[in-house]
Amino acid sequence: MPTAYVLARHHFKGRADYDFWILSTRMAPPVAMLIPFFILYRGLNLQDTHLGLIVAHVAQNLAIIIWVMKGFFGDLPAELEEASLVDGGGPWQAFRSIMLPLALPGIGATAILAFLFSWNEFLFALVLTNNDARTAPVGLQAFIGYQEVQWGALSASATVMLLPVVVVLVLFQRQIVRGLTFGAVRG
Repeated sequence: MPTAYVLARHHFKGRADYDFWILSTRMAPPVAMLIPFFILYRGLNLQDTHLGLIVAHVAQNLAIIIWVMKGFFGDLPAELEEASLVDGGGPWQAFRSIMLPLALPGIGATAILAFLFSWNEFLFALVLTNNDARTAPVGLQAFIGYQEVQWGALSASATVMLLPVVVVLVLFQRQIVRGLTFGAVRG
């Protein structure tokens, strides 16, 4: 959140370069990042660990989270931040007390987006895990064999895999809609 806030609100030399760098990390194909991750994880003994998988998912999703949240912070009125500074608050207090609570719909929508990206990620989980930290999509792949597909088990497992996503979407539907329409202008 602080990175997105700074990129949205503050003008400094090289800001456009930072914006482009963050966006370009999302443009790279995931397979191009997979080999360095694999080599690094093998050296650090992080293969087939939950910590290793969490780090990989954070690295994959951080750029899109910053980019989306930058848009939400950019849509907030700058006058609120200026009023906080005039009242004697510092930049950190303005961010923490005013801007962050106002951006909660965007934070919720972005968190759900990051959850869905991580939940559906297959390639990194397949290569960087074996048995101990296997994810649901990799587990589904186990039902597909060389000569046969266990359709019953695959269908049942896929249905069970969808349940957390459906529950999250139903529980947070209002926040998702509010976050995705945040800053929309009526015509």
